[in-house]
Amino acid sequence: MARPTSSGSGSRPAGEVLSDRGETVYTLNWLPIGGFVRLEGEDGDPTTRAPSPWPALPKKLLVMLAGVVMNLLVAFVIFTAIAWFATPQGGLTFDEVVAGSPAAHAGLQAGETILAIDGSTFDLLPSPQAGQDAIDALRNRAGQTVTLLVRAVGGAERDVTVTLRPPDVAATQGALGVRSAGLVFSGAYAGRDPVAAVQAGAAWTASAFRLIVDGLASLVSSVASNPTQAPP
Repeated sequence: MARPTSSGSGSRPAGEVLSDRGETVYTLNWLPIGGFVRLEGEDGDPTTRAPSPWPALPKKLLVMLAGVVMNLLVAFVIFTAIAWFATPQGGLTFDEVVAGSPAAHAGLQAGETILAIDGSTFDLLPSPQAGQDAIDALRNRAGQTVTLLVRAVGGAERDVTVTLRPPDVAATQGALGVRSAGLVFSGAYAGRDPVAAVQAGAAWTASAFRLIVDGLASLVSSVASNPTQAPP
């Protein structure tokens, strides 16, 4: 049978032995990243008997999946804590204001940063897409009058009311009329109530897991299509 000899939270080396139940040692490790389950015969000790791989293969796979589940659980806990207490916020900084655009009529200046749209800010997690979120939020409000929280180059913040371009124009020229926009960390953090934090933690964990799966699928596809080429 496949017997786990060690199960740990985080990456080795082990920092603290939490318990020793039967033949399995449970540890809390120094690097708080992921987790692992080590099967009998994987410790590098030649005197340790390794189980036969064929009869116990399903059980070995099940035990190895425990390490994957631990990785997901740790990611969920970390993401939930961040969402609960301190989610870093992003903003959209632009280097150019198009003449005659809604941004120009509203008095926006090159180098300023949009921190919020109608009171909605932009999370930098689970991936740094706050800038794109801001652009999408503007496009989705094309033709509407919105209130922007804008930070000037000197740091002062003000509310700016602006009527965005209509949808047909916004589709090709942008809703606001700014160029060379990029993501920045606003320096602010936002918290959530516990229920919303758990929901965000679950969503961010799922998003991160999808990124990993998509990356592995892309790698496998690349190797399969070009077996002689070095993987990216």
